[in-house]
Amino acid sequence: MNMSTAQHKVSIIVPVYNPGKHFKKLLNSLVNQTLKEIEIIIVLDCPTDGSDKVAENFAAKDRRIVIIRNSQNMHAGLSRNEGLKVAKGEYVGFMDADDWCDEKKYEILYNEAKISNADIVRNRSLRVFNNNKYTYSENPPLQKNVKERNMFMLRGLVTRRQSNMFWSNIYRNDFIKRHKLSFIDSRKTRAEDFLFLLQCFFYAEIISEVHDSLDTYNILPTSLCHSHTADNLYLSMNSSIASLYNTINFLREAEVYDTIIRDFRNNELLIRMYSGFCNLRTCYPLKKAIVELHKIKKEHTELFLEFNKIKIKDLIKNRKRLQQFILLKSALLLPVPQGKRV
Repeated sequence: MNMSTAQHKVSIIVPVYNPGKHFKKLLNSLVNQTLKEIEIIIVLDCPTDGSDKVAENFAAKDRRIVIIRNSQNMHAGLSRNEGLKVAKGEYVGFMDADDWCDEKKYEILYNEAKISNADIVRNRSLRVFNNNKYTYSENPPLQKNVKERNMFMLRGLVTRRQSNMFWSNIYRNDFIKRHKLSFIDSRKTRAEDFLFLLQCFFYAEIISEVHDSLDTYNILPTSLCHSHTADNLYLSMNSSIASLYNTINFLREAEVYDTIIRDFRNNELLIRMYSGFCNLRTCYPLKKAIVELHKIKKEHTELFLEFNKIKIKDLIKNRKRLQQFILLKSALLLPVPQGKRV
């Protein structure tokens, strides 16, 4: 197919940093899509595992592949923004370099987008960890009233009842440009995809969905979110704190913060603060982790005041959240260890 004249129906943006052997599986699932009018934008984020050569070999055989090379390591968030700058598709999709998708994915999603004239079309994902597969639970049904639906979806995201798998969706390119949507710098914070999806759900006029499982989310022990090294930014509680501020700032700008503060406090705030403390415990002995936790508490009084407003009675029906709250609350009540050897 001569893609110089054919319309790009979907642009698929893939940031690439050392995905290893899984990268070829992803590329094969993309170049063999039943929807042919696509462009595959590969953003090489200074990989060192030979992924650049793999991308070049595929690009030599398929003119639909566009390669962008970052001059420095920019991480996934800013790399996706580089892809958005050049994306020509009517719709835009995202994939991670170590995942893969059904070969009918973009045809199914694009056809649904055209039928419903949607800003966003969602689908389901399979999650793979240690060779086990299970399907993500269904997204809650969509309401017809736009304002009620969007608020329902924001609540769903901050309570984790709504899938935050942003790469399972396609987004109208004009919609992204009109609302100036982009990803924040994931070198400084985590959950850049969560914030992007939060903004999309707030602004979207029409959201549609298909009920097929079209993506495979491959959870690797070496991925940024699941590896355990002290110098991994994702293991810093400060990055969890930064993601909370980013979320709070957007919810306030959208004038919905006061409406969903209780749900946000009891879920997203609690989860990220607890996760951040667990990361401190991974990096440091307990005494040192407690010292660092209290330092962060002094620097971020606002967030810890919100944390202290969480009520046990609101968590009774959610045993996992209750346990997280009790453990973090207990850590905050411990006296700060003193001495040079902490």
